Amino acid sequence: MTCTVADQDVSVCPLIAELGRRWESLRGGKARGVNHGVDVRIVSPVLVIRKWLAGWPPRKVAIQSPLPASECLRRLAQATTPLRRTRSYFSLRFPKLAGPRFQGSVSQELIQVERDADVRRGFYPAELNARLDPADGGGTLLAGTVGLSQRGRKSRPLVLIPHCAITFGLSAAGITLIAATRSTRIVGATLILIAVVNILSLVFMEVASRRALENSSELLMKELTGLLEPPHPDR
Repeated sequence: MTCTVADQDVSVCPLIAELGRRWESLRGGKARGVNHGVDVRIVSPVLVIRKWLAGWPPRKVAIQSPLPASECLRRLAQATTPLRRTRSYFSLRFPKLAGPRFQGSVSQELIQVERDADVRRGFYPAELNARLDPADGGGTLLAGTVGLSQRGRKSRPLVLIPHCAITFGLSAAGITLIAATRSTRIVGATLILIAVVNILSLVFMEVASRRALENSSELLMKELTGLLEPPHPDR
C-alpha cells in the first residue's frame, strides 16, 4: 500500500508567485537563445484577485492498493454517505458511525469524497477528486487531486469580499477625516487603526485556513489509505 502526494510550492501572495513564474520562464528562454521581444506582459490584477478568491490549487495524489478495483469501490461506497448541508452531529437520518466515514459520491467514473468530521465542522474541508484504474503489476490505483472543496471555493468570496470592502471603506474614511480638519484627525486615525487590525485578522484567517486545509488533506489521505488496505492476517 503506497500513498503519494505531489509537492507544491506555496506562496503567500499569488502576485509574487505569478511574477516569479514569468521571470523564470523569461530566464529559461534567454538561456535557450529565444528572443521574447515584446511578449513580456504585465500580470492582470483581476486574474490575481480571481486566483486568490478561488483558494489554493489542488495537489496530485495517488494511492496504490493490492485489492481489486471492485473491492476498493465497494469499501469506498460502504463508508460514504451523500453530501449534505447540515453540520449537526445529531442527525437521525445520518447517524455518526465508527471508523473512517466520508461524504460525497462514489462511482466507477468519479470518486468525490470529503471527511465526514470536516464537513460537520464546515471550515474549508479537503476534497478528493479521483478515479480507480488498474495498477501496473496488479492491484488498483486511486489517482486524482486533493484540495479545497467546491463548497469551500464558493464560500471564500462570501467571506473575503465583505472583509476587504470594510477594510477599504474604513481606510478611505480615515484618510478623508485626517485630511479634513484637525478636530477629526483622532477619529480618522482610529478608523485607520481598525482597518489595519482588520487586515491582520484577514492574514491570520488565511494562514489558519491554509493549515486547516493541509491537516484535513493529510487526514483524508491517511483514512483512505487505511480503508483500501487488505485485511490483516491476525484479524
